[in-house]
This record gives sequence, C-alpha cells and structure tokens, in this order.
Amino acid sequence: MMIETMDNNNEEKGLLDEFTVPAYEEWLALVEDQLKGAPFEKKLVSQTAEGISIQPIYLRKDVQNLASQLSPPGQFPFVRGTNASGNTHESWAISQANRFPTAEAFNQIASRDIANGLTSLQITLDDAGRGGQDPDQSTSGVVGNNGLSIINSEDMIQAFKGIDLSSIQVQLEGGMNGYALLMLMLEYLRKHKIPFEALCGGMVFDPLAELATSGALPASLATLFDRMAQLVQMTRTIVPGLKSIGIDARPYCEGGGSSAQELGFAMASAVAYFRELQQRGLTTDEIAPAMNFTFAIGSDFFLEIAKVRAARHLWARIVALLGGSESSQKMTLHSVSARYNKSIYDPYVNMLRTTTEAFSSVIGGSDILTVSPFDDLFGLPDEMSRRVARNLQIVLKEECHGNRVIDPSGGSWFVENLTDQLGQAAWSVFQDVEKAGGMAEALKTGYVQNAIGEVDQKRRQKFGQRQDVAVGTNMYANLSEVLPETRQPDFDPLWQTRAAAAKEVKSRHSATSMLAQFAKLAGDRAAKITDVVDAGIQAVEQGATLGELSACILGEAPGQENITPITIQRKTEAYETLRKKSTEITSRTGKAPTVFLANMGPLRQHKSRAEFSTGFLQPGGFSIINPDGFDKIEDAVSAALESKAPIVVICSTDDTYPDLVPAFTEEIKKHRPDVMVLVAGYPKEHVARFQELGVDDFIHLKADNLQILTKLQAAADI
Repeated sequence: MMIETMDNNNEEKGLLDEFTVPAYEEWLALVEDQLKGAPFEKKLVSQTAEGISIQPIYLRKDVQNLASQLSPPGQFPFVRGTNASGNTHESWAISQANRFPTAEAFNQIASRDIANGLTSLQITLDDAGRGGQDPDQSTSGVVGNNGLSIINSEDMIQAFKGIDLSSIQVQLEGGMNGYALLMLMLEYLRKHKIPFEALCGGMVFDPLAELATSGALPASLATLFDRMAQLVQMTRTIVPGLKSIGIDARPYCEGGGSSAQELGFAMASAVAYFRELQQRGLTTDEIAPAMNFTFAIGSDFFLEIAKVRAARHLWARIVALLGGSESSQKMTLHSVSARYNKSIYDPYVNMLRTTTEAFSSVIGGSDILTVSPFDDLFGLPDEMSRRVARNLQIVLKEECHGNRVIDPSGGSWFVENLTDQLGQAAWSVFQDVEKAGGMAEALKTGYVQNAIGEVDQKRRQKFGQRQDVAVGTNMYANLSEVLPETRQPDFDPLWQTRAAAAKEVKSRHSATSMLAQFAKLAGDRAAKITDVVDAGIQAVEQGATLGELSACILGEAPGQENITPITIQRKTEAYETLRKKSTEITSRTGKAPTVFLANMGPLRQHKSRAEFSTGFLQPGGFSIINPDGFDKIEDAVSAALESKAPIVVICSTDDTYPDLVPAFTEEIKKHRPDVMVLVAGYPKEHVARFQELGVDDFIHLKADNLQILTKLQAAADI
C-alpha cells in the first residue's frame, strides 16, 4: 500500500514519489540476465508435494479476489482466524505430551509442567488401555507403552493429585477407548465436587484414523458410530466444554502424505462422521461444535502456515454447505510437532525443527500447540528436553509477542496465495475420496494408502538424492557424536506389577451388576443419556476397571474391518539403518567400513572433490581415509592397497580423468579385483568407457546417495 501524507499546501503527495515503480518485466529481465540462459522455472521455481509452484516473487494480482482478502479475522471463511481479536484476547493453549506410564510419574511430571506454564493437560492411555485391555489382559511391552496405565479410579486420584482440572484444558487421548476414559474422568469430577461444566478441552476419537493406522478396530464401525453419537449427546448436555470427536490427521502426514492429503482426508473423515451421526438423529449444529482437529506440523515454514489457515477455510465451507450456523463453522485446531522429519542422529537439530514448526503454528493461528521434546525418539524425554520444548512456546508468547498480534501473515501475497492454492488442492483430494465412496470405503479399497504411498515414495527419492536435506542425517553427518540414552520403562516388572494390581482390584470390587446395567444402556440408542452416564459413574464408584468399562461400551466381539494400514515411517529411518549397520560392523570386526580417497595431484586439483566425497559418504557411517595428494598412480595404488579399504574413490578433475582413471582402475583391480572403485564426479563422455574398464560407480550432485551408500555398505561388510 502506498504510504501517503499531506504537505504544507494541503495537497496529497506520495512519500516516495521520487522513485519510479519497477515493473515485473524489468525485474524478470534482470533475473534472466543473471541466469545466463538457465531456465527460470527450473532454477527459481520450486514445487511442493502437491505440485504447487512456489514463485520467487508475488504480486498484488496473485491475491485479487481471494476469500481471505475479502473477510476480516473472525468472519467467514475464517482463514484469518475464528476470533476477531486473534491471540490478543485469548492466546493458544500450551500443551505437552505426557506418556509416563504410572499415575505417580504422570502426576509428578504434570504438576511440574503446569507450574511452569502448561495450560493444556494431555492424558494419553498406554497401548493396553487404548486397546481396551486391563494390564492382566495384556502383555509386557504393551502395558505402560506410549502412555499412562490406568486400571480404575484409584489411578485417576493419584494421577490428578493436587491438579485443579477446572483451571486447565484437558486433551483425552484414549484411542477407541476414550469413552471409558471419560467415564473415569466424570467419576473423578463428581467425587471431588468439580462441576462437569468446568471440564473443557477435547478428545481424540477418530475410528477411521485408528483403522488407517492399525488396520483393525476393537468393534465394528457401526458400533463405534453409535458410541460417537452418545458421546456427542453426552458432551452437549453434561460436559459442554469438552469436544468429543477428535479428527486426527497425523497418520496421513506421518505416512509421508502431502499437506493437501492431510487436509483432504481429515475433511473426508469429518464428512463421513456427519453422515453417520445425522442418521442417528443429530443435526449439523449439534455435530460440528463437537469436533476438534489435530494436525502434524512439519518444517516447511510457509506451507505449514498455509495449512493451518486453509484448514479453517475448508471446515467453514463444509459446515456451511451442510447448513451449519456461523458459530458451528469455527474450527478448533490442535497443532503437534510432526515425527516424519525428526532424526535420531544429531538429535539436537530436532530443536531447530520444532522451533520453525511452533512458529508456523502460532503464525497460522492454532488454538492448541504441542511441541515435542528434541529427544522424543529416545523414549521418555528428560526434564531438560521437556523444559526446552515448553519454554519454546513461552518465548514465542512472552518474548516474541505472539499473543499480541492478529493474523500476522494476513496480507502477505505469498502466504495468501499459497493458502488458497493449498486449499484448492485439499478440496480436490476431498472430492476424490467422495468419488471413491467416502473415507471408510477409500480406506478399505486401499485408495488412501496408495495415494499416500505414491507421495511418500517421491519424497523419499528426493531425500535419498539429497534434494531434501536433514542436517546430521543425509548431510553433514557427525560420526563422533554421542547419542542420548534410550529411556524406556522397565516393561516386564511394570507389567507384572500392574497385572497383579488389576487382578486384585477385580477380586474385591462389587461392580458386576452395575456393569451389566451400564452395558445395557450403552448399547441402547434410545437410552436417556443421563441414565447412561449415571450407570457408568456408579460402575466406576464400585471399582469397575477401564477394561471392564471398555467391554461394556464396545462389546466383546472385535470389529470386522481389517485393512492394510498406512505405513508410518520417518523419512530419516533408512539412513539411520545404515548408520546402525556400520556401527554393528565396527563392533563385530573391530574396524569401521572404510573408504580410501585416491587424491591425485596437488591440493587445488583434488580438494573440492575429496571434501564432497567425504560429505557424500559419511551419512552411511563410513570411515574416510583422506591422504595428501599423490603425484604418481603407482603410489596411490600402493597406499590404497596398504589401507585394505574395500572401497576407493578417485578424486581429481575431469581433465585428468581420461588418462588417470583407466590406469588407476586397471592397476588396483589387478591386485584386488574385489575392491570397489568409484570416481568423484560424472565425466559424461567417458562414463561408459570407465565402466567397461571396471569403475563401479560415480558420486556427484545428482547421484542417488542412499542407493550408493547401501551398495557400498554391502560391499564393505565382508
């Protein structure tokens, strides 16, 4: 916008009138001159996984007529936020995962977190609890894994000791067993005389995401939809501050899908739930306010800002099309640090990744934010890593003043354009799912899994070719680093202790008849919701366990839906496997897989390619022998043979290679035919001849780093 003022003659005059306004064509001409014939689209335009072109410069015309430009914050389509005051009135909730396995440990960590700035408390069940099992029904390694082990109300009392649940948000992550967890929570509130209305926050309850992740469900989809309808009625009438349907979009990101797929599949799941719940007598304005969304936030700073903003637009559009009111069109959005891009090696870099992710979430306008500790992949995080993750949000709020701005990215031609394009791409994904029969059918036929797999394969290919860089993993590897200790519970004694406790609880409780009553009411669509809740609470008061409640709610028969799940795998894992394999070779043989650099000629002749080769090879865990330059081929061959390295890389210039490479390769292969000989660089006109003479491969900027390292490691493991 032109800044204007008034001069002494009361005439309007532009402050910068002495400067001419440059035309885009002038800028483009200068750029093309600097490119010296290289294609503009190839050098300066990048592509997202969705195929969106990211331009080097954006103009006013790129945002003309966009919905976000036409509506202020707090108004449809809510791209710019659901509140007119943004974060300035009520800023985002600071959340942190708490996966400590016992109620005592959970309480200790939660109390400390709350005292130091946490405003949203996550209660995540362990794998046994999420599966609807008590510890005595489960096994070692499942009980206490990935969350809190809860048997009955006694654990709830210990877990929340000294914590005022009426003054903090809660996020219940119980998988398909969230209903049972809520019964335990309501009994705790009643016992401690905390009004149900004081409980606020949300649940993650998303059967389709569970099916996509695990490939199976503990009950049929029809049963789960019945329980979902009850949860919506329950929260509307009894716990109005709690959102009971949590759409979890993380599996679509963690499986390697694009941001458009993450958004599109989340919206398709929400629409599937709308249809099912409407068939069970609920209206749009009853269903929509019960929903909250969880998205994984990655390191692509601007794309993640656009994702948060586009999510609100898509949701508002869908609810409006379904006839929902303006208040129902407002999305509640929880952003969580993605795992897909995190690394085990050089783990402190994860701090930098979560920093950009948190900033993207704040700029985009998330309602709740969870930042993962940098050592999250090593099991239970320590106090320091949790503090750093928590303080990152507090710094963004208190020092960067993220709570004093309204839609800080609003008006950016780049962000507004990217938000619009991403929203269109996500809408296309949503429409494709609808054409495939809806989200449930798309999962059963493998449509979703295949679509994500195709994107993931392309992303991994770029990562293997180092077009996409993870510092410390596929580039700039530090082979001398000392990794943090893995901190996991001692699963076997934990399971034995918890299983014994569960058996003891069941031997003395008197909830059998009330559990039968609860099961009858929970399975009756016509049952009064207050009667269902009262029966559930009374069963808990009489000692009912989480597993027993789950059996009443979900039934004893497992679900019939079985699909091939989405493969959840971090993009860095292939390189981590290489590094671990090299460590294993070193431990077994007493010597790391070794590469000898045959540096030919003076320093200026071989230095750049020797350095490139070192950086190319170290991500595989190779030890590099990097000698001074050799003047004679026979000296280089002699040193290479003496090193006993199974791999040799010739480092020099393209001008010297026509004479140097054949002579060196012939001489070293004569003495050791099993040695792999590589050439640093790619002298195109000589490649075929060099290969005929015995050169095994070439390492260069366009080479597939992961593929070559895998082949070299196999050769070195002898």
